[in-house]
Amino acid sequence: MSLFSHPIVKFTLGMCCLVVLSACSSAPLSPQTDDLGGVPFNHQAMLEKSGQAVVYFSQGNSAFNGALVSNSGLVLSVSHGLSSPNRPIKARLTDGTSTFARLVYNNPEFDMAILQLKDFSGEWFLPLNAHITENQPVYALGRHRLGGSFTVSKGLVKTAGINLANMEVSNHGIDNMAVQNAIFHSAHIEQGFSGGPLLNAQGELVAINHSILDAKGKPLAIALNVENFISLISAITDNRPAPNFPKLGTLEDRIDFLLAGLSRHASRKHITQDRLRLISLQIKQTALQLNKQGDISEQQLSSWVWNGFLKQLRQ
Repeated sequence: MSLFSHPIVKFTLGMCCLVVLSACSSAPLSPQTDDLGGVPFNHQAMLEKSGQAVVYFSQGNSAFNGALVSNSGLVLSVSHGLSSPNRPIKARLTDGTSTFARLVYNNPEFDMAILQLKDFSGEWFLPLNAHITENQPVYALGRHRLGGSFTVSKGLVKTAGINLANMEVSNHGIDNMAVQNAIFHSAHIEQGFSGGPLLNAQGELVAINHSILDAKGKPLAIALNVENFISLISAITDNRPAPNFPKLGTLEDRIDFLLAGLSRHASRKHITQDRLRLISLQIKQTALQLNKQGDISEQQLSSWVWNGFLKQLRQ
């Protein structure tokens, strides 16, 4: 793989395709904005300042982004950007400063990573805010796949709180990656944005950009809510063991995980917890019965769970 290649990782869920993107480049970083017509001036100033917290990582022939979240140099990112946990990780800030980073947390199953910059002396980092609402304006920051700069694109949150389990990574030989508490948004995402920050209008980090969902030719970007990382940051800061993530070893585990995400999403619509528990129980029981009957793949079963849950909500 050459230094300028662009690996594409695909997941499938029914008729949908998730595409995880990363890129490599050695050109200087220069903050720019893209498609920001009509953005209030105070937002533009905020985005220029927030751009200082975007970190560009490279490890061998792989490259990815990260979001700086502490004055001690902690950076949130994605696991799929790492080529090997044992190879040196180079880090480059937007002011041109180069250093190295140490991997302090890596969860390939949930595609999450936290890195520690070496000898970090910067003062600017992104504050966190896990609260997200549908139709909320957001801004995606990340390294552009071909240019010598990173770009900023604006969009709206389309849905939030979704879990996806047992996703197939076609060109990495992985068939069990999970996405927890995902945010679907319309900000333009290209190769090189993996691990980059998704901000709200106040310049707070709400999510880490992860992948693209291609559903019937209408792509939506997927980002990981920072809520996934908050307990991990606390554990790292306090030198405690990292908290556990849901177990996904059995089909029942994965159905529970998918239903938990759908329930989290539906709770934003003010659906009562009692009704959500009842719907989840009915869908789970039927799904397990369908699985026992055979002639249905897990992808098809996941799609049935998704559609059946939403159909029950509409009744």
